[in-house]
Amino acid sequence: MQAVKRKSVITWGVIVLLPLIILLLPTGGDFTFQIKLFFAITVMGIAMFCTNEMDNAIAALLMMTLYIVTGLADMPTVFSAWTNAIPWYILSTLLLVAILDDTTILRRMAYHCLVLTGRSYTGIIFGVTITGMLSIIIIPGTWTSLAVAAIVVSIIKSMELPVGKVSGGIILAACFGFHIASAFIYSPSGIQMFLDMSANVEGVGNMRTNFVDYFLQMLPMLVVPFIMAFIISKFMKPEVPVKDQEFFRQKLQDLGPMTRDDKKVLVILLVLLVYLFTNRWTGFNMLYGFMLAPIACYLPGIRVGKPEHFAKLNFGILFFIVGCLAIGSVAAVCGAGAYLTNMILPLLSNTSSYGFLAIVFVFGILVNFLLTPMAAMSAVAPILSGIAVGLGIPALTTTYAFYLGLDQLILPYEIGTYLIFFAFGYVSLKDFAKLSGIKMLVTTIWTFAIMIPWWMMMGLV
Repeated sequence: MQAVKRKSVITWGVIVLLPLIILLLPTGGDFTFQIKLFFAITVMGIAMFCTNEMDNAIAALLMMTLYIVTGLADMPTVFSAWTNAIPWYILSTLLLVAILDDTTILRRMAYHCLVLTGRSYTGIIFGVTITGMLSIIIIPGTWTSLAVAAIVVSIIKSMELPVGKVSGGIILAACFGFHIASAFIYSPSGIQMFLDMSANVEGVGNMRTNFVDYFLQMLPMLVVPFIMAFIISKFMKPEVPVKDQEFFRQKLQDLGPMTRDDKKVLVILLVLLVYLFTNRWTGFNMLYGFMLAPIACYLPGIRVGKPEHFAKLNFGILFFIVGCLAIGSVAAVCGAGAYLTNMILPLLSNTSSYGFLAIVFVFGILVNFLLTPMAAMSAVAPILSGIAVGLGIPALTTTYAFYLGLDQLILPYEIGTYLIFFAFGYVSLKDFAKLSGIKMLVTTIWTFAIMIPWWMMMGLV
């Protein structure tokens, strides 16, 4: 207890010391007092995000309040993110996931995949990987990971697998399948949220994409989940046989026929998917579909949505995200983003397009060791976009490279949605770190050898 208290005191000492050091820096030239004050408040906020000494939602509220009371920005600017589509995408996704949890849809999908592939442990690994990939299509959003992790854990329990390599391999396959799929399956609360954060720079141009365009732009990444599934099946191979297809077929039969509520939710999700997939041609705002889908669940004659679904949502995540978005808005107003861009741009002036994107990808990996992906995107992505514009490189492609880099990690604590899978306790930290390191290596090679040339071939560079 004493050690924990001492650690907390030291951590708070660092949180307070960092902004004080910045405030002691002399001003001059383009480095104005306003910019210095912005960096001090922002560094303190990010430090609180990273150390978890204060709830992220409260830390975000404190940071936004300091932006206002110090006169860095007015209230409409700081809270402008509430009028952004991102918080409402996430709220809609969380509500859809809560409703989906009370159906058998994802569980049925998982068992169908395992019936098709589960002849062996390797087949099970591939089946669970496909389940993770398909789930992000059913409800496009990072928080669908909550439902995916819970379903895969229920499958592990039904197979009566102890904690160890076999169960660890299955949970990692679902985790990697889900996360790598976000690199080629469009998500408004995933890649689009990061693109919107990168757009807080003058001259970046159009930063909107859609299901079809994003899939084509990131198509080679489709291979990576299967590469990782093969590697997992070799590294985590069981010493004794595990359950086969007949077991999963029986589990599927035990679920019985789909209930009326299952069918209602499935129809709503299919209509949402059609709406999202046709966005490229209709031009309709995708937010409309995300907002209307969960609302439809509460309509008379449907009523699969219940008051408790809404009541149990984690609203704190919305305040955290709005706080992260406020960083970019305030940076644009006080000139901090332009200051950093002008400072870094000359250092990269002789860098080729390929070299710049490779640097951005590696920079994403390094930043992820220090910041959460959300904090990194809100604080760093606009700067990278500004540098890209200065070099004549599309900010869209720059964000893609940074996004891929930020998905690489060694420890589960670096990214919250990876931690969800790890927290169930079925995979050891050693195995997680080893296979995450391999994933990082595979993705790095793939990005350098395949993705950047692909973007160049597609005319994105």
